[in-house]
Amino acid sequence: MKKTKLPKIVFRYSWIYDDLRRRKAMPDFKYPEIKEIKKFTWGFEKYWRLREKKVLLAISQIFDLSWAEAEILVYVVGGGLSYSDPLTVSLRGGHQYFFNTIVHELIHRFLAVRTGDQEVSHVIKKWEKKYQTETITTKNHIIIYATLAKLHELLPELFGDKKERPGNSFSPEYVRAKEIAVELGYDNVLQQFKKQYQK
Repeated sequence: MKKTKLPKIVFRYSWIYDDLRRRKAMPDFKYPEIKEIKKFTWGFEKYWRLREKKVLLAISQIFDLSWAEAEILVYVVGGGLSYSDPLTVSLRGGHQYFFNTIVHELIHRFLAVRTGDQEVSHVIKKWEKKYQTETITTKNHIIIYATLAKLHELLPELFGDKKERPGNSFSPEYVRAKEIAVELGYDNVLQQFKKQYQK
């Protein structure tokens, strides 16, 4: 793989976006104040900058693919689900949990964007066919958990206690994805995935 240029990760607070989440929040959920969200984001950005180069480079090296985006916006909101596009992360847990969640979503983002490239698009289709009886959520997360496991192996100093890892979900679909990744073996999942686009 050629020397890769890493994307610039930009943290952003959008009042409009956050207000939509605030309005939809459950009545019993204490939604964070704007000042609290901004303060956390400011402090976390310093935490992230000390670690971002290692983790972004590792993701690229695991797949032998370069990042396709020059800049990725990360929206920080007070509540609701976290997802990869637009990359949105909810304020929960401490810096370590927040870091782990962003990494999880960045892997989704990396693969989703690369799927648009000719060299990788067919791989995702084959991957889904192999587990066609599973839900889309499960299929999407087999490779995610394998990648996270590899990152934990390569960069143990960047990841906290297992209890803090976002992979520990009670969602049946997430649990099933992790079971498949464990059964097949994390390294084997990654190798088989890479073989399909390296032919």
